Amino acid sequence: MGRLCVSPDMDARRLGLYLFDTLEIPVFPEASLKSSGIASRLLFYESQRVILSPKAIARILIAVVPSAEGAADGFQDAVFDELKLQAHNFAGECRTELRTRGASIAMVAKALSDIETYFHTDLERAHKAGINAMEVPGHRRAVKEYRRRFSGQVAKSAESHSPLLSLMKTTQLLYGDSASTYLGGRLTDAMPLVSSSVSMELPFLLFSDPEEMAIASITRVEVHRSTAGVE
Repeated sequence: MGRLCVSPDMDARRLGLYLFDTLEIPVFPEASLKSSGIASRLLFYESQRVILSPKAIARILIAVVPSAEGAADGFQDAVFDELKLQAHNFAGECRTELRTRGASIAMVAKALSDIETYFHTDLERAHKAGINAMEVPGHRRAVKEYRRRFSGQVAKSAESHSPLLSLMKTTQLLYGDSASTYLGGRLTDAMPLVSSSVSMELPFLLFSDPEEMAIASITRVEVHRSTAGVE
Protein backbone atom coordinates (compact mmCIF):
# COMPACT_ATOMS: atom_id res chain seq x y z
CA MET A 1 0.00 0.00 0.00
CA GLY A 2 2.76 2.44 0.92
CA ARG A 3 4.67 1.80 -2.31
CA LEU A 4 1.50 2.31 -4.32
CA CYS A 5 0.84 5.68 -2.65
CA VAL A 6 4.23 7.06 -3.77
CA SER A 7 4.35 5.36 -7.16
CA PRO A 8 5.31 7.41 -10.26
CA ASP A 9 2.02 6.24 -11.80
CA MET A 10 -1.03 8.32 -10.86
CA ASP A 11 -3.51 5.43 -10.98
CA ALA A 12 -1.29 3.38 -8.66
CA ARG A 13 -1.09 6.30 -6.20
CA ARG A 14 -4.85 6.65 -6.14
CA LEU A 15 -5.29 2.93 -5.58
CA GLY A 16 -2.86 3.11 -2.67
CA LEU A 17 -4.65 6.07 -1.13
CA TYR A 18 -7.99 4.28 -1.53
CA LEU A 19 -6.61 1.26 0.33
CA PHE A 20 -5.05 3.44 3.03
CA ASP A 21 -8.36 5.21 3.62
CA THR A 22 -10.69 2.20 3.29
CA LEU A 23 -8.61 -0.11 5.48
CA GLU A 24 -8.24 2.67 8.08
CA ILE A 25 -4.51 2.09 8.50
CA PRO A 26 -3.53 4.14 11.58
CA VAL A 27 0.07 5.00 10.59
CA PHE A 28 1.54 5.50 7.13
CA PRO A 29 4.65 3.30 6.62
CA GLU A 30 7.78 5.44 6.93
CA ALA A 31 9.87 3.13 4.74
CA SER A 32 7.76 4.03 1.70
CA LEU A 33 8.49 7.74 2.16
CA LYS A 34 12.23 7.03 2.06
CA SER A 35 12.04 5.18 -1.26
CA SER A 36 12.75 8.35 -3.27
CA GLY A 37 13.52 12.03 -2.84
CA ILE A 38 10.03 13.10 -3.89
CA ALA A 39 7.99 10.33 -2.24
CA SER A 40 6.63 12.60 0.49
CA ARG A 41 5.69 15.25 -2.04
CA LEU A 42 3.92 12.76 -4.28
CA LEU A 43 1.92 11.53 -1.31
CA PHE A 44 1.15 15.05 -0.08
CA TYR A 45 -0.01 16.54 -3.37
CA GLU A 46 -1.86 13.42 -4.56
CA SER A 47 -3.81 13.32 -1.28
CA GLN A 48 -5.07 16.82 -2.07
CA ARG A 49 -6.51 15.73 -5.40
CA VAL A 50 -8.66 12.86 -4.14
CA ILE A 51 -11.48 12.55 -1.62
CA LEU A 52 -10.29 11.08 1.68
CA SER A 53 -11.80 10.77 5.12
CA PRO A 54 -10.76 13.43 7.68
CA LYS A 55 -8.80 10.85 9.68
CA ALA A 56 -6.86 9.68 6.62
CA ILE A 57 -6.00 13.29 5.75
CA ALA A 58 -4.64 13.86 9.25
CA ARG A 59 -2.56 10.67 9.19
CA ILE A 60 -1.02 11.53 5.82
CA LEU A 61 -0.14 15.04 6.97
CA ILE A 62 1.52 13.65 10.10
CA ALA A 63 3.51 11.26 7.90
CA VAL A 64 4.92 13.96 5.59
CA VAL A 65 5.75 16.49 8.33
CA PRO A 66 9.27 15.04 9.04
CA SER A 67 10.23 15.47 5.38
CA ALA A 68 8.72 18.94 5.24
CA GLU A 69 10.58 20.16 8.31
CA GLY A 70 13.92 19.72 6.57
CA ALA A 71 12.83 21.11 3.19
CA ALA A 72 14.67 24.21 1.99
CA ASP A 73 12.01 25.31 -0.51
CA GLY A 74 8.34 26.13 -0.01
CA PHE A 75 7.29 22.57 0.78
CA GLN A 76 7.48 23.20 4.51
CA ASP A 77 5.13 26.20 4.25
CA ALA A 78 2.75 24.21 2.03
CA VAL A 79 2.46 21.40 4.57
CA PHE A 80 2.05 23.83 7.46
CA ASP A 81 -0.69 25.74 5.63
CA GLU A 82 -2.44 22.47 4.78
CA LEU A 83 -2.34 21.42 8.43
CA LYS A 84 -4.15 24.61 9.45
CA LEU A 85 -6.55 24.41 6.50
CA GLN A 86 -7.68 20.83 7.14
CA ALA A 87 -7.85 21.30 10.92
CA HIS A 88 -10.22 24.17 10.19
CA ASN A 89 -12.01 22.43 7.33
CA PHE A 90 -12.68 19.25 9.34
CA ALA A 91 -12.72 20.60 12.87
CA GLY A 92 -14.13 17.34 14.20
CA GLU A 93 -12.31 14.17 13.13
CA CYS A 94 -9.25 15.69 11.43
CA ARG A 95 -8.42 18.12 14.23
CA THR A 96 -9.00 15.42 16.84
CA GLU A 97 -6.75 12.98 14.96
CA LEU A 98 -4.01 15.59 14.64
CA ARG A 99 -4.24 16.36 18.33
CA THR A 100 -4.23 12.67 19.29
CA ARG A 101 -1.41 11.41 17.05
CA GLY A 102 0.65 14.51 16.32
CA ALA A 103 0.52 16.76 19.37
CA SER A 104 4.16 15.95 20.14
CA ILE A 105 5.30 17.06 16.66
CA ALA A 106 6.36 20.72 16.65
CA MET A 107 4.81 21.68 13.32
CA VAL A 108 1.50 19.97 14.07
CA ALA A 109 1.34 21.52 17.54
CA LYS A 110 2.06 24.98 16.08
CA ALA A 111 -0.70 24.61 13.45
CA LEU A 112 -3.22 23.50 16.08
CA SER A 113 -2.21 26.37 18.31
CA ASP A 114 -2.68 28.90 15.51
CA ILE A 115 -6.26 27.87 14.80
CA GLU A 116 -7.29 27.66 18.46
CA THR A 117 -7.77 31.43 18.39
CA TYR A 118 -10.45 30.99 15.76
CA PHE A 119 -12.39 28.34 17.66
CA HIS A 120 -12.11 29.80 21.16
CA THR A 121 -11.94 33.55 20.55
CA ASP A 122 -13.15 34.57 17.10
CA LEU A 123 -16.25 32.37 17.07
CA GLU A 124 -17.27 33.51 20.55
CA ARG A 125 -16.79 37.15 19.59
CA ALA A 126 -18.88 36.66 16.44
CA HIS A 127 -21.60 34.88 18.42
CA LYS A 128 -21.82 37.77 20.88
CA ALA A 129 -21.81 40.47 18.20
CA GLY A 130 -24.95 42.53 17.87
CA ILE A 131 -25.33 41.78 14.19
CA ASN A 132 -25.70 38.10 15.04
CA ALA A 133 -29.02 38.90 16.75
CA MET A 134 -30.41 40.48 13.58
CA GLU A 135 -32.62 38.41 11.33
CA VAL A 136 -33.25 38.93 7.63
CA PRO A 137 -36.97 38.60 6.79
CA GLY A 138 -37.65 35.23 5.21
CA HIS A 139 -34.19 33.83 5.99
CA ARG A 140 -35.41 31.30 8.56
CA ARG A 141 -38.09 30.03 6.19
CA ALA A 142 -35.57 29.83 3.33
CA VAL A 143 -33.17 27.79 5.48
CA LYS A 144 -35.96 25.39 6.43
CA GLU A 145 -36.98 24.96 2.80
CA TYR A 146 -33.37 24.46 1.74
CA ARG A 147 -32.83 21.74 4.34
CA ARG A 148 -36.05 20.01 3.30
CA ARG A 149 -35.10 20.13 -0.38
CA PHE A 150 -31.55 18.97 0.34
CA SER A 151 -32.83 16.06 2.42
CA GLY A 152 -35.13 15.05 -0.42
CA GLN A 153 -32.29 15.22 -2.95
CA VAL A 154 -30.07 13.04 -0.76
CA ALA A 155 -32.83 10.45 -0.32
CA LYS A 156 -33.61 10.40 -4.05
CA SER A 157 -29.92 10.11 -4.97
CA ALA A 158 -29.40 7.27 -2.47
CA GLU A 159 -32.37 5.39 -3.88
CA SER A 160 -31.25 5.81 -7.50
CA HIS A 161 -27.66 4.68 -6.81
CA SER A 162 -28.45 1.78 -4.48
CA PRO A 163 -29.08 -1.62 -6.12
CA LEU A 164 -30.72 -2.83 -2.90
CA LEU A 165 -33.14 0.09 -2.57
CA SER A 166 -34.08 -0.15 -6.23
CA LEU A 167 -35.46 -3.66 -5.57
CA MET A 168 -37.73 -2.45 -2.78
CA LYS A 169 -41.06 -0.72 -2.89
CA THR A 170 -41.32 2.45 -0.81
CA THR A 171 -44.55 3.28 1.01
CA GLN A 172 -45.25 6.45 2.97
CA LEU A 173 -47.17 5.82 6.20
CA LEU A 174 -49.74 8.44 7.09
CA TYR A 175 -49.76 7.60 10.79
CA GLY A 176 -48.75 4.95 13.32
CA ASP A 177 -45.45 3.40 14.38
CA SER A 178 -45.89 -0.13 12.97
CA ALA A 179 -46.54 -1.67 9.58
CA SER A 180 -47.64 -4.95 8.00
CA THR A 181 -46.57 -6.45 4.69
CA TYR A 182 -48.73 -8.35 2.20
CA LEU A 183 -46.74 -11.41 1.15
CA GLY A 184 -47.86 -14.64 -0.50
CA GLY A 185 -51.55 -13.78 -0.28
CA ARG A 186 -51.57 -13.01 3.44
CA LEU A 187 -51.02 -10.00 5.62
CA THR A 188 -48.17 -10.37 8.08
CA ASP A 189 -48.35 -9.30 11.70
CA ALA A 190 -47.66 -5.67 12.46
CA MET A 191 -43.96 -4.94 12.98
CA PRO A 192 -42.61 -1.85 14.77
CA LEU A 193 -40.69 0.60 12.62
CA VAL A 194 -36.91 0.65 12.96
CA SER A 195 -34.80 3.72 12.24
CA SER A 196 -31.17 3.87 11.12
CA SER A 197 -28.86 6.76 10.35
CA VAL A 198 -25.39 7.47 8.99
CA SER A 199 -23.45 10.61 9.82
CA MET A 200 -20.46 12.18 8.10
CA GLU A 201 -18.45 15.37 8.47
CA LEU A 202 -18.65 17.79 5.55
CA PRO A 203 -15.78 20.14 4.66
CA PHE A 204 -16.69 23.42 6.35
CA LEU A 205 -14.64 25.74 4.12
CA LEU A 206 -16.12 24.24 0.96
CA PHE A 207 -19.44 25.80 1.98
CA SER A 208 -18.28 28.93 3.82
CA ASP A 209 -15.60 29.97 1.30
CA PRO A 210 -16.02 28.01 -1.97
CA GLU A 211 -14.08 30.52 -4.09
CA GLU A 212 -10.93 30.26 -1.99
CA MET A 213 -11.16 26.47 -1.98
CA ALA A 214 -11.52 26.44 -5.78
CA ILE A 215 -8.44 28.65 -6.17
CA ALA A 216 -6.51 26.46 -3.74
CA SER A 217 -7.48 23.33 -5.71
CA ILE A 218 -6.18 24.83 -8.97
CA THR A 219 -2.94 25.85 -7.30
CA ARG A 220 -2.48 22.36 -5.86
CA VAL A 221 -2.86 20.72 -9.27
CA GLU A 222 -0.28 23.03 -10.82
CA VAL A 223 2.21 22.48 -7.99
CA HIS A 224 1.66 18.72 -8.18
CA ARG A 225 2.41 18.70 -11.90
CA SER A 226 5.59 20.71 -11.50
CA THR A 227 6.71 18.53 -8.58
CA ALA A 228 5.95 15.11 -10.03
CA GLY A 229 6.38 15.34 -13.75
CA VAL A 230 5.94 11.58 -13.86
CA GLU A 231 2.33 11.11 -14.91
